Amino acid sequence: MSPNPLPPLANYSAVSQIPPNAGALDSDRASDEHKKDEHKKTDRKKLWLAALMPPMYSVAIFPIALGTAVAVAQTGVMNWPIFLTFLLSAILILAWEI
Repeated sequence: MSPNPLPPLANYSAVSQIPPNAGALDSDRASDEHKKDEHKKTDRKKLWLAALMPPMYSVAIFPIALGTAVAVAQTGVMNWPIFLTFLLSAILILAWEI
């Protein structure tokens, strides 16, 4: 029998430098990056929601809606242009103060 002309694979430098769990590290890194992206998206959503301050707008909307409901109950007529003008005005005033 003739000796094997090629050295064993473990002696090749390219093969010996690859860690045994290299694929797992790549998938872990990818999932970590995905989690960071998701975290950034939720942070951005929270920031926008905090900037808009939705509970503050209820202070403007409810009195106008209640006054409109009383007016409609007394007159039986819903004047949409006036209602929407007052509603938009109240929201813009609150947005301007913030």
